[in-house]
Amino acid sequence: MLFFGKKDKKLTFREKLDMYDMLIANFLAGNSIIEPSVVLDNSKLSIGYSNLASETTLTKYFTIVDFPTYLPLYFIANLRDGRILKPGVRINVYMYSTPHKIKWESPEMRSKLNIWKEYSEKINRYSTGVFAVTEKITVYDEPSDTSQIIDVIEIDKIKEKVRTNTGETSFHSVFTTFSTDKNLYFITVIDEAQDWVKLCYDNKTGWVKAEENYYIWKDFLFQYGKENGLYFFRNAKPENMALYQKPDETSKKIASFDYARPVFLKLIRGSWALASMSDFGDDSYVIGWIRWRNQDGSFILFPHI
Repeated sequence: MLFFGKKDKKLTFREKLDMYDMLIANFLAGNSIIEPSVVLDNSKLSIGYSNLASETTLTKYFTIVDFPTYLPLYFIANLRDGRILKPGVRINVYMYSTPHKIKWESPEMRSKLNIWKEYSEKINRYSTGVFAVTEKITVYDEPSDTSQIIDVIEIDKIKEKVRTNTGETSFHSVFTTFSTDKNLYFITVIDEAQDWVKLCYDNKTGWVKAEENYYIWKDFLFQYGKENGLYFFRNAKPENMALYQKPDETSKKIASFDYARPVFLKLIRGSWALASMSDFGDDSYVIGWIRWRNQDGSFILFPHI
């Protein structure tokens, strides 16, 4: 249940229609149960106008735009009274919320959307980590200062483009992931040689000095996943959305999830992460071990930068 708290104001004709439409819809629904019209498994969701259903849960949303002038004492507490609610029913109340506008065409949102199926396939499963681009970098043919310079990479933050020897290209063609707001830009690394790393970007490869800008995947996931949380790739299988008692699939399974919320990272051990998770529509979090990378090198989880 979602509440928007505002001061009293005169409703427009359109707002009155919306209110009456919701009242009539809920009156007709009565005590009936809203069920999805399709058979669901753990990887599917049924999304309606104001409800979301999985194989095991049903979430119904109500938006209250204006409160009456007077509310009874302990109004919300009474809503949650166990003597009123039937077993298995839970009410969550969010007060004074504000609408959130998603800028789908913004570079940040396109980058985040790329962290789904198409993007997970883009990440080289044999890659070793990422290189953080903080300034103009020179790319060499071999891991040596005396080798041929084959490219120069420079970020144009105003145009949101990357300048190279072959011209301007998009951020998506060069960076594995990025955030213009946080000034973070990362390129995939596919090889190491002492203090050099080999970059893979825009259908090119080349060597740069690693210095302090190189993160192996484990360190990258821990630093930025702990700060920003982790998200599942869209092609994550149902068996990937499970927490175990130990970092081992043969250990006891603590919990499984139909549609997990962002994962809160605690620590990393090999290809496993100790994390807390909850399902969509459930505020209770469970802590356990989950794989962030498959044995074949493909990714399951990725930092939400």
